[in-house]
Amino acid sequence: MAQIIKLKRKSSAAGYPTAQQISLGEPAVNTATGNLYFKDDNGIIIDISAIIIDVTVSSSEYYFNGVRPDSLVLQKGQKYIFRQTDSSNSTHNLIFTTGESRTSGTITTGIDSSQANSLEYTVPLDAPDGMYANCQNHDNMGLPVLFGGGGGGASVTVADNAPSSPESGDMWFDSSSIALLVYYEDGDNGQWIDISASSAASSSSTMISTGDTSVSTADTGTDGNIAFETEGSTRWKITSGGHIIPEVNAAYDLGNAEYKVRHLFLSDNSLWIGDQHKMDIESGKIKFRKRKTDKVPTSILEQHESKDEASHGVDALVYSGKESLTEMKLENWIDYAQSLGGSLANADVNDLFPASSSYKDDYEEISSPATSGQDKISPIVGDSVLTLDLKEGNTLLVKEPTENINLSIIGSLATSSDPEGSFFEATIHVKQGASPKTLDLTSITIDGQNLPASNQNFSNTPNLQANKLSTFKISAVFIDGVWEASILGYPQ
Repeated sequence: MAQIIKLKRKSSAAGYPTAQQISLGEPAVNTATGNLYFKDDNGIIIDISAIIIDVTVSSSEYYFNGVRPDSLVLQKGQKYIFRQTDSSNSTHNLIFTTGESRTSGTITTGIDSSQANSLEYTVPLDAPDGMYANCQNHDNMGLPVLFGGGGGGASVTVADNAPSSPESGDMWFDSSSIALLVYYEDGDNGQWIDISASSAASSSSTMISTGDTSVSTADTGTDGNIAFETEGSTRWKITSGGHIIPEVNAAYDLGNAEYKVRHLFLSDNSLWIGDQHKMDIESGKIKFRKRKTDKVPTSILEQHESKDEASHGVDALVYSGKESLTEMKLENWIDYAQSLGGSLANADVNDLFPASSSYKDDYEEISSPATSGQDKISPIVGDSVLTLDLKEGNTLLVKEPTENINLSIIGSLATSSDPEGSFFEATIHVKQGASPKTLDLTSITIDGQNLPASNQNFSNTPNLQANKLSTFKISAVFIDGVWEASILGYPQ
């Protein structure tokens, strides 16, 4: 059934209808003044010719339509309705004063405060300069009122240079920088204020647009950004920290199959591919790493030692809303680390996953491309108990061991969740001393498990010679739940 809405009218110049005379959303016209009114959800009678500004209070500061501007810019001759229906306005009735102090003199001309929780101000054409918006009951809440034009002889000048003899309220459109400024006098001196990107109801912002494509800037005073929009959707943003961030995850490209980016210059930090794999530089060499997804990053454990890994794991899951550590993405670990404060309060991904062998346990895989003749290793002198960490390399060099070599190999993929088929090749170079030594086949371990003789295929027993080089090559595969290895010795 259709709803009938009656248009009520009044012929008296006395102005507003009362809240009892019209219903919610019902229009009413004053035929004497030509004004049209309606009642809003808060029971306030609204003149539709007025600019409506919702007022809130936070930390003893006024906010207008959610924004705390440096100044309140009004237009002479314009009617404003400042709605204070939000509960934060309790005891903070808005008034306009002739000076900075709330007691300097209350403006009454053009003011109508007859409605509860609402202040109507029709700015006179001769409104005085130096006005402030203040709290009726509390000091230090005021902010200056500027006039963006109107009567009183104000003028607008379009030029590259500022007018030579401006009066308060005059406006200047700077055609060289595409900025709109108003001349303001505070009693002691005058200055041009840029109002092109601010108003009573918005933070500082500027937009260049054509159709549904635009570039816009916004700055709240503590956080600024630049947004790039096409087809009506924001695609990229430049943050206040200078970072270029896509608005949607994994949706946009740099270059394409036909048009490539020519050169890409990166620092020696890291390049992440997906959420687990990264490429970085350690000790001057490129490293490829795959992070473990079932452990808390070592850097968190080091910087916040009051809790063990299990406790950090539980807290991280609660903080991120995840059910298991394997669901934790890079951004989840960064957010959790920052929530802990201290040295990780501003942590980024390189703080959590550094390019250092000291943090090798955070990675399931570590590899480095090597070309024959283009790599080197540091020799181990005199020691016969050797550990080969596959995450740091697959070659050892030992000089003049005093006993047969006891070899422990660690860092293989057999420690992963799916070890079957893991393999490696390792090389042990031995520069013999006066008493040649060999590889002790009975003591070889791989990730803590002994490699039994039954799983070894040893051939080419080397012809050990004093003061000569001997080499042992180990090829191993994890198959059917155990390690199988072929071991070759040189020279024959």
